[in-house]
Amino acid sequence: MKRSPITRSPMPPRKTPMAKKPARNSGERAKFRKGVRARSGGRCEYVWLDGSRCDCRAVVAHHIYPVGSHPHLVGCVDDGADLCEAHDDMAHKNDVKFTRERLLATMPPTQRERLESARRKGK
Repeated sequence: MKRSPITRSPMPPRKTPMAKKPARNSGERAKFRKGVRARSGGRCEYVWLDGSRCDCRAVVAHHIYPVGSHPHLVGCVDDGADLCEAHDDMAHKNDVKFTRERLLATMPPTQRERLESARRKGK
C-alpha cells in the first residue's frame, strides 16, 4: 500500500507585522551583560533577608524590570542584576515582584535613582 505525501497548506499572511526584537547577542545586549558583570565582579547580586550576599558565581545578567514592558531599558546597566542560576529561576518562576523589590532595596541609592529616572523617561 502506497502512502500519499503530506501536503501543507500555505500559512495565511499576518494581519500585522511582527515587531523585530533585538538579536539575543546583539552589541547592545553584550554591552549590558559586560557592564553588569563588571559591576558585580562575577558574583550573584541577590541579598538574603539577613543582609548577606549569595556566594554563588553569577551566570545570568537579569533585567530587574521586564524588557517586554520597558523596552527602553534593554541596554541600561542600572536595570541589571547578575544572578546565579537558582536566583534567576526564582526571579522568573516564583515571585517576580518580591525578587524585584529585594534587588531594588539592596542596590546603592545612586544606582536606584538612575534606574528610576531612566524608567520614567520611557513611560
